[in-house]
Amino acid sequence: MTQPFRLYPFATSPDLQLTGSIARAGTNFAIAYQLQGDIDKLVMPPAKDHPSRRDRLWEHTCFEFFLASPKAKPYWEFNLSPSGDWNAYHLTDYRQNLRQEERINTLSFVMAQFPLEAAPSAGQTYHLSLDLDLTPLIAPHQPLAVGISAVVETPSGITYWALTHPEPQPDFHRRDSFTLRL
Repeated sequence: MTQPFRLYPFATSPDLQLTGSIARAGTNFAIAYQLQGDIDKLVMPPAKDHPSRRDRLWEHTCFEFFLASPKAKPYWEFNLSPSGDWNAYHLTDYRQNLRQEERINTLSFVMAQFPLEAAPSAGQTYHLSLDLDLTPLIAPHQPLAVGISAVVETPSGITYWALTHPEPQPDFHRRDSFTLRL
């Protein structure tokens, strides 16, 4: 079953919309993001011919998601850059013991940008989608709590987007922001 989502900016933001969907079938997980607006005015890392695993992708435009078993402390963080660079991390508890998840050795995702069909003068849509086999991480019927977020860089700074912002500061790692269930 596909679940749509909408991300909300932490504070004031450029005139953008950030939506998408997630789906799961056993250990197959799919996520798609759609960023709509004046994409040309954003700071987007250029696509690389040979993307690779990189750290600190969240310092620039980056699409993120978090997966956890609802009743367990450990969780995973996934970062997807418009450059094609990526990373997957495992944490043992809230922001504790961040390490690269070595059982995931590649994340191959699709990116595309095109004019908005309904109103081309209104901007563009940037689309990013990933299909991921979670077999190395979870059992086929293990429930998942999902947090979805993004960092969007503009010429005037970083904006933070998430399903919810439960604290006075943006914090994508808070378990009460993992609001979707699969």
